[in-house]
Amino acid sequence: MDNPPLTPHRLDPAGGCPHADNARLLARGAVATVLLPGGVEGAAVLGHDALREFLAHPDVAKGAEHFTALREGHVGAGWPLLTFATVRGMTTADGEDHRRLRSLVSKAFTARRVEQLRPRIANLTDRLLDDLGAAARDGGGVADLRRHFALPLPMGVIGELLGVEAEYLDRLHHLSNQVVATDIGPEQVVAANRELVAVLAAVAAARAENPGDDLTSALIAARDEEGDRLSQQELIGTLVLMIIAGHETTLNLITNAVRALCGHRDQLESVLRGEADWADVVEETLRWDAPVSYFPFRYPVRDLTLDGTVIPRGTPVLAGYSAAGRDRAAH
Repeated sequence: MDNPPLTPHRLDPAGGCPHADNARLLARGAVATVLLPGGVEGAAVLGHDALREFLAHPDVAKGAEHFTALREGHVGAGWPLLTFATVRGMTTADGEDHRRLRSLVSKAFTARRVEQLRPRIANLTDRLLDDLGAAARDGGGVADLRRHFALPLPMGVIGELLGVEAEYLDRLHHLSNQVVATDIGPEQVVAANRELVAVLAAVAAARAENPGDDLTSALIAARDEEGDRLSQQELIGTLVLMIIAGHETTLNLITNAVRALCGHRDQLESVLRGEADWADVVEETLRWDAPVSYFPFRYPVRDLTLDGTVIPRGTPVLAGYSAAGRDRAAH
């Protein structure tokens, strides 16, 4: 007698710590059927080896045209994950489009440009650490790491890199939080996306009128070179991705690393003694407590069997980085 199919795992729209759920799901297998926020059916690849295979598989695409439920009109405009599926940028482009967009960004995001930022990043870091110390003194020995350091550091750096004026930074942080949130209503989702696009369009227009030594100006210049054109949608989509990826992930990485070291004092002492370095801390935090638990979306372009589980064609699939990082079969 066949076993009945497992009930899809309902992902918590509020997020929270994923590790207990990941362990339970991994005990069932490397691939799980899930119910995404909004009741959209999907899948998550959780096992380390299965995820490596899936991400490199030639029959897996990133473009939303492969998303069956979206293409058939079953996903509304207020779906909280719609931006991730449809934003025009490298994460949703395949083939030649992906190579073109990656090439444009790589032309603008050069090692020289990053190296030029190093002194300003160091100065900002020092100032924020001083502010953190002052906040701790004012707070009786306690300070909010997220508020005083982990958020303003990457937001300040990405603002500098993109040429975003300081008055836009707080608003962009709020809007990007709304865009990545999965526990807000459809009206808020639509409004946040519209405002985010409007703010970034204003930033791009300012940089087009007064170019500077920043990534946005360089992207606009690269866009206008013969043969390397970038549409307005792709320009704004690339800025959206850079804002979100440039500060949300780093914010989470910093807080996750500090929490892990405070909870494993032997590991902290090992770093302080020089037995491991801070690059090791970054790499181990990426594995142990990934700043992005699930990354959306990829789609099989045909029914795909992975670790014995069939993922139907056109299913939105999450890459389960936090689960893969603690998969005992690999670690």
